[in-house]
Amino acid sequence: MPIAKLSTGINLYYESYGRGEAIVFIPGTGFAGNVWIESQAEELARSHQVIVHDPRGCGRSTHAKGVYTIDVMGNDVVALLEHLGLPHAHVIGHSMGGTHRPIHRGAWL
Repeated sequence: MPIAKLSTGINLYYESYGRGEAIVFIPGTGFAGNVWIESQAEELARSHQVIVHDPRGCGRSTHAKGVYTIDVMGNDVVALLEHLGLPHAHVIGHSMGGTHRPIHRGAWL
């Protein structure tokens, strides 16, 4: 699946399934996007475009040096959605993945 070269300076691995309104899943700390595939993505892809990704520092995405803040990781999600040309999406996050403030502040949604 694709790797997006993002405006935030990293390469972010993602997978996209289905068509329809977009849903982006954000995993908790230390998890790659594959945690969503069997339990959520397959069913929801029947009626939606489902996007899962490996956050910065996890899985197949860039393992950059430095501190990974919630804001930095949230900006990565915003950059991914802009890269995909999506005007809006539903966002579902688990644990730390539910706290991405740039998204919640309306920077993108």
